[in-house]
Amino acid sequence: LCPIFGKVWIGILPNEHSNLIGLSKYARIAEWIMNRPQIQEEAVIQLADLIQDHRKNRPVVLLGMAFKQGTNQTQGSPAILLSNILQQRGVAPILHDPVIKPYTEMPVEPAVYFISTRWPAYKGFKFRKGDTVIDPWRMLKEVPPGVELIHVGVGGPAAAITAGQINPSLLATEAKPAKRIRAAS
Repeated sequence: LCPIFGKVWIGILPNEHSNLIGLSKYARIAEWIMNRPQIQEEAVIQLADLIQDHRKNRPVVLLGMAFKQGTNQTQGSPAILLSNILQQRGVAPILHDPVIKPYTEMPVEPAVYFISTRWPAYKGFKFRKGDTVIDPWRMLKEVPPGVELIHVGVGGPAAAITAGQINPSLLATEAKPAKRIRAAS
């Protein structure tokens, strides 16, 4: 995990229901939050869990190594972090990227594919019967028969579909209020 350096601005908009605390406590709350493992790391650990839940002793292929499409930059790439977490758990993922590692040998047997970077090339990727595709970008709308497609991220909980269209009812989500943080005096 890398430290985050920068500035934080905290605005307070009190009303008749506000329980205000001293200004120094807001600074301590911000410091406490920023010293925790960040959201990206927590999300990547959850994705590693999802991959392992669907693996069933099949190979794991991470599609995309770059931090973002159109670059060869891997510094801060969630795919590299995900690869490291999987390796620590005894899974040796195969890494592919159209720019960084375009000639990766893909498995011939069914595999679990995770779309790490939103490269347009992955929209036309040839998945085969028995494959599971985890698509956090929701790039894929259809998959060939016998391929399981799992959408995660924006739009609700992980939803699996096989050889069909996305169920529109899965796209509706309800906003939940943020948890309140109460500082100790």
